[in-house]
Amino acid sequence: MERKIIDIVADILEIIEYPDDREQFLKEFQQTNHEEAIFNILEQFPEDIKEKIKNAEDPNLIKDYITEEAYLSEMTKVSEEALKNFLETINSSLSDEQREKIEKLFQNLAEPQSNASAPEQTTPNNPTE
Repeated sequence: MERKIIDIVADILEIIEYPDDREQFLKEFQQTNHEEAIFNILEQFPEDIKEKIKNAEDPNLIKDYITEEAYLSEMTKVSEEALKNFLETINSSLSDEQREKIEKLFQNLAEPQSNASAPEQTTPNNPTE
């Protein structure tokens, strides 16, 4: 199963020992990404549709125009960019140990997921059998 970006950010906050409210940070991170994703999608619409959505009494009207697939795709792009920017922002203040832990986190993410859940392979010459 692929890890969500918000979970990766939570792990990074743990590694850097983020001193403030981590849950609030994650909530704001997600909200900002959500708003940017919606804005980016709306920018692609014709002006009349933008105005219709902007002036709608029902905030759920936007769901009539944005597919879940389009939203999730844009949200992924925005979140990946936000993660990259976050890492660039904190990079200069990281200790060597924190940097190594973050690098290891990403190395683990890059490993094929199918191997991570596969049972351990044994051979006839394995002394543990």
